Amino acid sequence: MTLKALQDCFALSQNVRLYVPSTLNGQDKAPAQKVDRAVQDTLKRFSQWFGGATAYTALGAWFSQDRGKVITEQVVIVESFTTPEAVDNHLAQVVEWAETIKEQFAQESVAVEHDHTLYLV
Repeated sequence: MTLKALQDCFALSQNVRLYVPSTLNGQDKAPAQKVDRAVQDTLKRFSQWFGGATAYTALGAWFSQDRGKVITEQVVIVESFTTPEAVDNHLAQVVEWAETIKEQFAQESVAVEHDHTLYLV
């Protein structure tokens, strides 16, 4: 029943997410303006690349090999649903942007997710 109701709708079958950190060096709280700027820049880029984006906060945790402990921090996940063509055309730019955020926040890695597979950039 539901599929029939959706058959004439435009479908966006691909999903891309980027996890924006809230810490510097994996431990020091980043200035709120820095985090907000990174989120706004990511929303803008994803909207241009994929047609739109949504941002939401989550509590993330990861094991730091460098520090030998679990790091817990607020992250902002910026997400787009999009077409396979847009992913083909822009996924390399998402990875480049993740590398920029990684550098700006002095992170060991930044997470990029594509269709439920997480990549640590």
